[in-house]
This record gives sequence, C-alpha cells and structure tokens, in this order.
Amino acid sequence: MHRILFVCLGNICRSPAAEAVLRHAALTSGWDSELLLIDSAGTGDWHLGALPDARMRRAGSLRGLTLDHRARLFSESDFGQFDQIITMDDSNYNNVVKLAPTPEARLRVVRFVSFCQRFTLSEVPDPYHGSDADFDHVLDILADGCSCILARLATSAP
Repeated sequence: MHRILFVCLGNICRSPAAEAVLRHAALTSGWDSELLLIDSAGTGDWHLGALPDARMRRAGSLRGLTLDHRARLFSESDFGQFDQIITMDDSNYNNVVKLAPTPEARLRVVRFVSFCQRFTLSEVPDPYHGSDADFDHVLDILADGCSCILARLATSAP
C-alpha cells in the first residue's frame, strides 16, 4: 500500500483539495482503494474538526470532487503512518521537517511543486484570502502535480 499525506497550513484549502484530487484521479484510473491511503493535515490548529473551506468545496464540486475531510493537526506520529509527506509551501515544509524523528523520516518530506509539470512555482499559493478564481487556480495546480504523483506511484512498488 502507498500512503500519502498532504500538508498545508490550516488543512481547509490546499491539502484537503490535494487529497480529493489524488483520490478522484486514482479512482478514475482504476486504482484499487486498498492500495492507496491518502490523507491530509495542517500545521496550524485554527480549524481543527472543520470541513474544507466552502469556496474550495464549491470549486471542487464543479470538478466532480468530494471534499469532506475534517481538519486535523499534523503530528510526529504521521511519520510512522505515511510513506510520503507532501507539503504545499516552504513554511509547512520547514515545520514538518522540524518534527521528523530521524534523518530518514526527513527524506520522506517533499514539496508538492516538485511534482508539477505544467506549472513552474516555488509553492502552491494559499487561496484563503483570495477570490474564487484563486481556488480554481489551486485546483489546476493540484491536478497537475497529482497526475505526476499517480504516474510515479504506478511505476513503484508499495
């Protein structure tokens, strides 16, 4: 089984959207749900237990995505549960790496933008204070990177 965790700041915009995008792409590509565990978490605790932002849920639903994740806080124990921890921006990358219990665990933390092929970015922008168009743009970025993640998973052993 491949185990992927997406991490952003509050776990209500980017990371739950990435979780939904990858899950949708995997299901439509015929992946067995027993071979892929996908989750998301945040490095901040402001929205614990909340559904994703209504604007992201709305933008996602227009693309056939279901965003029903409840926000949770990233913890050191996630290193024991996930093969790859994918962060949305440098701040979250740094916060997650600081919690890595070993140098080997630290190597499992990667930036989402490293998977993007169509977009050249240093970070996935946070749409929280933006417009509906910003949420759509983030979903485009996530679709780009998640297609590459899925392709890489298809060629690697769990």
